[in-house]
Amino acid sequence: MFKNFSQMMKQAQKMKDDMEKIQIELEKNHYEGTSGAGLVKITINGQHRMMSLEIDPSLFKEEDQSIISDLVIAAFNDALDKAKKNAEEKMGKVAGGLDLSKLPF
Repeated sequence: MFKNFSQMMKQAQKMKDDMEKIQIELEKNHYEGTSGAGLVKITINGQHRMMSLEIDPSLFKEEDQSIISDLVIAAFNDALDKAKKNAEEKMGKVAGGLDLSKLPF
């Protein structure tokens, strides 16, 4: 029984180490979100910080600036969704089916 416990602890430590490596890797990634058929582009990093914002100059000819706001929000959410999906996929491979949705990353 002790042998199984020791093996289980080694596996848990390996999983922890693997998850830490993936977390570091994910933080280095960048994700681009777009909206308005590419008129607005946002890039975020793996820590969900906005790195860049590009707004096509043609949008500034529009009278209704709320459209630009809506497009920026949509692009940011698109990039965030991509970052989260990538993190879930990579962590899921390491966790072997454990529900990691409650973890802060």
